[in-house]
Amino acid sequence: MTLNRRNLLIGWLALEEIFVCLGGNAVHAMGKKDMTMASTGSGVAHVWEKQEIVLEAEKAYANPYTDAQVWVDLKGPEFDKRVYGFWDGDRVFRVRFVATAPGEWRWTSGSTPPDAGLAGKTGEFTAIDWTEEEKRENPNRRGFLRSTANGHALNYADGTPFFYLADTWWSCGTWRYPFKGKAPDPGYVPGPGMGFEEAVQFRKSQGYNGVAMIASFPSWQSDGPGKITDKNGVVLRASWTVDENCAQMPDESGNRPFLFPGKAPGNEMIVPDFDRINPSYFQSLDRKMQRLSDQGIVPFFESVRRDHGPSWKRYYDWPGSFIRYVQHLGARYGCYNFIFSGVHMDAAGKEMLSGREWNDVLTAHYREFGPLPFGQPQSTNITLSTYKQYGHRDIAPWLTLHGVGNSPRDHRVFALIEEMFRLPDPFPVLNNEPFYPYSRNPQAANIQGDQAANARACAWGSVLNGALAGHVYGTQGYFVTTGEPKQANPYIWEALAGERFLAPGQHMARLRDFMLSEGADYQNLVPDRASLAPNQKSDGLEAWRLSGWSSMMRTPDARLAIVYFEVDCPIATIRNFPPGSEYRARWFDPRTGDWLGAGNGTLKAEQDGAIHLPPFPDGGMISKSDWALKLVRKDR
Repeated sequence: MTLNRRNLLIGWLALEEIFVCLGGNAVHAMGKKDMTMASTGSGVAHVWEKQEIVLEAEKAYANPYTDAQVWVDLKGPEFDKRVYGFWDGDRVFRVRFVATAPGEWRWTSGSTPPDAGLAGKTGEFTAIDWTEEEKRENPNRRGFLRSTANGHALNYADGTPFFYLADTWWSCGTWRYPFKGKAPDPGYVPGPGMGFEEAVQFRKSQGYNGVAMIASFPSWQSDGPGKITDKNGVVLRASWTVDENCAQMPDESGNRPFLFPGKAPGNEMIVPDFDRINPSYFQSLDRKMQRLSDQGIVPFFESVRRDHGPSWKRYYDWPGSFIRYVQHLGARYGCYNFIFSGVHMDAAGKEMLSGREWNDVLTAHYREFGPLPFGQPQSTNITLSTYKQYGHRDIAPWLTLHGVGNSPRDHRVFALIEEMFRLPDPFPVLNNEPFYPYSRNPQAANIQGDQAANARACAWGSVLNGALAGHVYGTQGYFVTTGEPKQANPYIWEALAGERFLAPGQHMARLRDFMLSEGADYQNLVPDRASLAPNQKSDGLEAWRLSGWSSMMRTPDARLAIVYFEVDCPIATIRNFPPGSEYRARWFDPRTGDWLGAGNGTLKAEQDGAIHLPPFPDGGMISKSDWALKLVRKDR
C-alpha cells in the first residue's frame, strides 16, 4: 500500500468507512449503512477472480501476526463459509476471496479479539460469469480444480478436463526469478538475466499450465555451509549450495520471509523468528502469484522445505507456530487456482521430521481451520508416496490429492502410483518430482542413455500406471542464476532452453496432447499392464534404468486403450479384449506429436481376445525410440 493510499484509507475510516478492492475496482462498504458501491457504480465482479477486503485495526497489537485474527462470513449461491484473512503490515489486514457462482453475494467481517476496525463491516456485490472467449484467454476463469467423480483425474470447476503439466521452479518466489513488472518481448528465448514473466511466457508457449514452487526458505542465506546442525543435534538447515555456501533465498529487494533474531540458542541469525513474519517478502510473492493466475498457470504451491521442520519444532511452539504460517499462506493465496502443499517433504529420516509428524501438524491445522474454503486440492511433494507417508482419508483428512515424488524416480514408482489409484474412494494421483534430465544421481536413471527419452519414460510411465492428474517435469536448473559461479547444476535459463535441455522440456506437452485426444475419456482409464505381454525386455532388467518397459491403460468397457513403449521395448500382444472387436489404431510420436497409422489403421481382436500389434513405426520388433499407441473401438 502506498503512503497516499494509506492516508486516504485512514481518512475514510474516520468517516466510518472501509476500503474494499473488488476485482481491481474500489468499493466502499459504508459503515452501518450496509451498502456497497463500486467506482463504476455497478458493484459487479467476475466469478473466480480475486476480490480483496482491506481492513485497518483500531487497536495496536504488539505482534499482529500472532495476536489478531480476521475473517469474513461469505454467503452466495450454494456457498456459506468463513474465509480467513491475514495481517499485511502496520495495522492492515486483508481478506481475499472469490465468488464461485454468478449471483448476489454478501459478507460480514469478524475478528478475535473484537476490534472495531476489523469486525462488523458488511458489503454486497453481484458476481457475473466470464464469456467463453474470456475463458479461452485464461482457463483459470473456468474455476478452481476439482476431482472427477471417479476420483482419478482433475477438472476445472465448470467440468472442463484439466491435465496438469508443470515444471519444477522451486525457488521462483525468490530473487532467482526476478519480477520485472513488464510484458516480455514476443518470442523471448531464455538467457542470462531471465525474469519471472519471461520464464512464464516461455513455458506457457510450450504448453505448460503449472509450476511447482516453494513459498519461502526462511533459514537459507549465504552466510555459511548448506548443512548446519547445532550442539543439540538439531538440523537448522540442509540447503542447496552455491560455491559450497548455502543458496540465499530473499526476494528481489533482499526481504526474507521472517524477521531476525530468532530463538535458536547460539544461532539466532541462522534460524529466524518464526513468530514474526515479514509482510514485505510476501508482498513480493503476491505479484508473482497474480501473474501466474492472469496467465492461466496453476502453481503447486508448497509452504516450506522439510529441512526447516526440526528447528521449528524444537525452538518454537509446535504445532501452533507452524499452523499459523500454513494458515497465513492459505488465507493469502487461497484466492487463486492452485494445489496447496503444507510441506515440501522430499526426504525423511532420523534428522528430519517423519511423515507421521508432518501429517500430525497438517491434520491439526485441518481440525482448527477446516479445508480451503474454495475447495482447491491439497497434497505435498513427497518421498515414496503420500499414501505411504501419511495414509488416506480419515488418517490424513487434509489430503485430497495423492502423489509420488523425490524418490524413487524410476520404474519403482509405478507400483506406488497404481497402489494409490486402486485405493477405495480414491484421490487423483500426480508425480510431482520425477526424473531430472542430466541428474547427478546415477540411480535416477541410466545416465549414459538418452536423457530426453528417460524424462519421457518417467512421465508417460507414471501417467499410464494411474497418475491421471498429470505430470510435473523435473527441470534440473531450479536455482542457479545470474551472478553466480557455474555449478554442477545448469543455470535456470540453460535448463529451460539450453542445447541439452530444450528437447526434454518441449516433449512434455506431447503427453498432454495425447491424453486429451479423446476428450475427457482418458479420465475413465484403468491401469492394465498385466494384459500387455511382454511388458519389459527381460525379467532381470534393472528397475532404475528407464528403458525396456511398457505400460497400458484401458477403459473398463474396453472401448479405449492406450499403450506406451519405452526405448528398447519388444513389440507386444495385448489381451482380454472383446473377441472379434475392431479398433482404429494409431501410433503417436512422443517427440513430435505426429500420428501414424498402425498397420493398415485397423486392428482386430482374435477369438481369444488377443490383439497382436504390428511392428513399430521405425520398422523393428524392438523399439529404437519410444512410442505410444491409441486404440478406439469402431462401434464406440
